[in-house]
Formats: sequence, C-alpha cells, structure tokens
Amino acid sequence: MTEEKTRVDAKLDSEKWEELTDYIDDKKNTRKHSKQFYLERILDMALTIKRHRETQQEEHEEKYHELQKDMRQDMGIDQESTGKKKETL
Repeated sequence: MTEEKTRVDAKLDSEKWEELTDYIDDKKNTRKHSKQFYLERILDMALTIKRHRETQQEEHEEKYHELQKDMRQDMGIDQESTGKKKETL
C-alpha cells in the first residue's frame, strides 16, 4: 500500500517561518532541519489544533443542548409536545 503525498511549493513570510522553526527546534529531539521536516511538524501541529477545536466545539454544543433541555424541564415544557406547557399540580 502506497501512501499518497501532495507536494507543496509556497512562499512564506520569513519572520513567521523563523518563528515556527525556532519553536520546533526548541521542542524537537532530532538533528533534522530540512524544510520538509519543518513542514511535516507544522502540519502535525495544525491538525492537532484542528482536532482540539473540533472536540471543544462538540463539548460546547453538548453543554448547550443540555442547558436547553434543563430550561425546558424547569419551565415545564414537554419536549415531545409541540411546545404546549405541561400540566402540573
């Protein structure tokens, strides 16, 4: 099984590139320092951040739905009904 790869050729802001490569150099445990190595690390970091944000968004949506459910219960609204107030004694 061969792994598909996409070749990327881009012009990047030198200051931003240096900031990222310096950050990676501080955290890495290898002597590698090719552009390909840095791009692979940057891709890993970006995907990690993306997945973290997706997880956070899912958690916030879940909390929001729980809050809505709690509010409906507190107000005595039956979720299965069409919004009519539940009869309470």
